[in-house]
Amino acid sequence: MHEAKGLVLWLRGGKEGLHDGVLHLKLVKPILKLSVADTENSDFTDRTYDILKKWLHLERWNRRYFRAGVAREILWETNEMPEVGGVVHTWTPAHGREALADIEPLVHLLGLHSRHHPELWTRVHEVEAALRGADDRSMSAGMWPFLHLSDDLSRLAEILTPHPTADVVATIQVLRWNPEGANFWIHLHGRNNAGNSHRHEGTWEELKQKGFDFVIEGDVPNSKLKPDLARYFANTPIPHEIIEGPEAKVNLRPGDHSPPIFLRRLPLKTADEPAGNEEESKRGGKAKEGKQKETS
Repeated sequence: MHEAKGLVLWLRGGKEGLHDGVLHLKLVKPILKLSVADTENSDFTDRTYDILKKWLHLERWNRRYFRAGVAREILWETNEMPEVGGVVHTWTPAHGREALADIEPLVHLLGLHSRHHPELWTRVHEVEAALRGADDRSMSAGMWPFLHLSDDLSRLAEILTPHPTADVVATIQVLRWNPEGANFWIHLHGRNNAGNSHRHEGTWEELKQKGFDFVIEGDVPNSKLKPDLARYFANTPIPHEIIEGPEAKVNLRPGDHSPPIFLRRLPLKTADEPAGNEEESKRGGKAKEGKQKETS
């Protein structure tokens, strides 16, 4: 990447490079190629709209981070959807210091909001991984998955503390999900300072039998997922009811956490009767006593 004071685009001939501060580039294959008749074809115009929209999205990203020394290569064929190629990194001391000054408050902001929003934890872990580098060979490198679990439970404890009525807070961490099924963790932390994590995996039908009801909207990988765990929590050994949780469907990437789910403990079920039928049990007991007196 270069700082250029001008740009020359060559349709034919020409030599690419920076000459006297002016960047010379050859125009090879066009983004779109169309005829007048194509403009009357709604399928074609809808697709070209999507192609141009994707181009604008990719170029905006590059413009945003160019001065920081980061740019993404764009791979394309004429009339086809562009894709992201490699990422180019350069370092210019002046622009680098300026970029770091811009990043610092955003990192602080991420740290602040991640204390209350589990859906940001994956981003925090991505920042940590980037700072350590892809070739991290430290002794702690192999322990990061376990440290992340411990960190998740500690963060849940902080989220639960100010809540006025919840006994437990939980979050779902999705490892994988597709049209066939899902693989995910449920992390929980209670008022007794005890936290634990449980992993569940299976087809959607198998998960439904366990009490997990998921609502999926759209097609994978761009679909949105709304986890409904009310039935699952109501039937655990110590039953709970959900008193607050995500109301909207969320788009979860692999590794993402859901927003917090706050739970309140329900009365324990008796051996013979489900909780909530105490009055019926009492009435049944009195009827039996009356019957015994009549018999005697």
